[in-house]
Amino acid sequence: MTTSTVPAYYSIARKAGYTIRDAPVDPYVIPDPIPQDKEELATLLEAAFPDHPQIAAGARKYGPSAFKMLATTESTMQLFKLDKTTAKQLISVLRAGQFLYAPPVGSVPLIRSIEDVYALCQPLVNQLEEHLVVLLVNKNYQLALQQTIAIGHAAGIGADIAAIVQPSLERKISSFVLVHNHPSGDPTPSPEDIAFTQKLQQATALINLEMLDHVIVAKGGYASALRPQA
Repeated sequence: MTTSTVPAYYSIARKAGYTIRDAPVDPYVIPDPIPQDKEELATLLEAAFPDHPQIAAGARKYGPSAFKMLATTESTMQLFKLDKTTAKQLISVLRAGQFLYAPPVGSVPLIRSIEDVYALCQPLVNQLEEHLVVLLVNKNYQLALQQTIAIGHAAGIGADIAAIVQPSLERKISSFVLVHNHPSGDPTPSPEDIAFTQKLQQATALINLEMLDHVIVAKGGYASALRPQA
């Protein structure tokens, strides 16, 4: 049954300045992120892809965060209903933009709480298919990488442990958050979600990777598959 509220076990007030792992952060050391302009991005993409208005529409609706999840040609084709050539062009334009519009110091999103994850992954809650996303978190609690690992269907998603840990190993970042959406609107973790999370936690511990959380996002709120009874 779809829920319209945040699960009760996350309704308890959390101390400000604490991360998912409940480690304190000095707010004066790491400044809060600077909002990015949706309209500017949409205008640039409109000029670059005049025959594909859905790209600019996505920028206006979800902002820059939606485009951080475009890791592969296949996922880009599927997300924006593009042909292979246009999908490759979009990825190339976005990667070039990373050099031209590099975020200033202090503008990198912080991952300090499950609420931070939910805010960052808002574009996922409207997806009709499940998306599996990994967020790499550096020692300063900053988002180092946001990458889509797989896209499934309304009933579920196949998850490959090797694909999940590969970004961490390649970039030598030992902490990550796993995120996926529930198209049903209910963020409650399923038995399969919990079982897979436990399996992944055991596997990553063997190679010294720390899974900070496995967050499920949906229109009805968010929940943790790592701490389902928290």
